[in-house]
Amino acid sequence: MAIIGTADHSGWAIAVTVDGNRKLIDRRKISLLEEGLPILPIHHDAQELDPADAETLVDKVRVSAEESSKASLEKMLREISVPVNGIVIRKLQEIPDDLQTCIRDYRINTFADSVMYRKALMKSAEELGLAIYWYERKTVFKIAQEQHPQIQIEPFLTELGKTLGPPWQKDHRMAMAAAMSIATDQ
Repeated sequence: MAIIGTADHSGWAIAVTVDGNRKLIDRRKISLLEEGLPILPIHHDAQELDPADAETLVDKVRVSAEESSKASLEKMLREISVPVNGIVIRKLQEIPDDLQTCIRDYRINTFADSVMYRKALMKSAEELGLAIYWYERKTVFKIAQEQHPQIQIEPFLTELGKTLGPPWQKDHRMAMAAAMSIATDQ
């Protein structure tokens, strides 16, 4: 069985699939939003809108994020040659349910859009029957190291990138570490 590790951004994510033996199965950039929609509706676009228009805009982006996430994951699962049983997503920060509170509170609106994208990934993965796992950016490499004590995780990921060639950036390493933090438990 394999696990998908993710490193999300506004409107897209790096997804890396790893089996329990640290073998990289797949790496790709997946879309979390259809083109033409604002990628940061809460942090930017809704700031100057009246409450009703802000709700409409954010809801439109949320629905697109859910649909795009599901389409991307479905495509990925069709194209991967091994069964995938879970996905690892960066842990959600707590945000209020009230959109206007998110818009008015600068601290919250700086990460509310990211939470929306991660929730879309989570919902899509659940609908596709994948187990959901969470990681924290600050500890993911440490946990992956604990799961794989026979190797030095960061040099392993760096060397893997050299072997694979581009693209292999920080997000790829983080997504793979996230997957490796879970994969041996399956």
